[in-house]
Amino acid sequence: MAQYFNLQLDQSAPLNEHLTGLNAYYNGAATVTISADDASYMKVWTNKNAVGTTSDSEIPANWEKYATSKSVTFAEEGTNYVHAMFMDDIGNIGVVVNSASTIYDITGATVSAVENAARTNKKSITVKVTASDIKSGIDAVSGVASTKITAGADAHVTTQEFTWNDTDRANGYKNCTITLVISDEEEEEKEPISCAFTVNATDRAGNTGASKAGSIIYDNFPATADMTLMDKDCTAALPEYINFYDYNFCFAEN
Repeated sequence: MAQYFNLQLDQSAPLNEHLTGLNAYYNGAATVTISADDASYMKVWTNKNAVGTTSDSEIPANWEKYATSKSVTFAEEGTNYVHAMFMDDIGNIGVVVNSASTIYDITGATVSAVENAARTNKKSITVKVTASDIKSGIDAVSGVASTKITAGADAHVTTQEFTWNDTDRANGYKNCTITLVISDEEEEEKEPISCAFTVNATDRAGNTGASKAGSIIYDNFPATADMTLMDKDCTAALPEYINFYDYNFCFAEN
């Protein structure tokens, strides 16, 4: 009796390979979305090359089961890429595919300057904050995402967070309007009030770095002065009752 076998010749490697789903910035592991037709196994790796090759030193030694997503880590800060290659169940291997770029950033943003009026009679104050995320190969000032201004121990400043836009990042600074919180009791004292605050900047990857302190003196109280009539040498006060024709005198402020 003759037997017949239905054999199918498959020399086609996996097709339609794609790596997607990466965000623009990370400060930890990233998850890449994977798709490939007829793939049973895969190798996924990262490095700073836009185009991966089969000679990349980061390629895993062993194949793993194909999956539609994978968590990856980056070895160096700066712009990174994810690469992958796929194999079907009989050993056909496809070409290396590459993801879009992403920025791996674990360096905190730095507040380099805080400018404000040292003394004011207004409760809403504009503070100029200069901040950056400078490190070779990362994202420089473009990485600053927000500025947080927090009250000091005297709690005379509201805690506020200000989002940076592209114009702020291009200029390298942001003008932030903060509000001084002055109580009725403090107003009644008619004395200048010192308002301390701290400024932090957070980059687009979520890193917060070194902060800077600032202070504003709120003074909405008119100056007062006492006046005393003195003798011509300003060495002694004049008596309560005098004949002006008999004295030369000057004014002295207390």
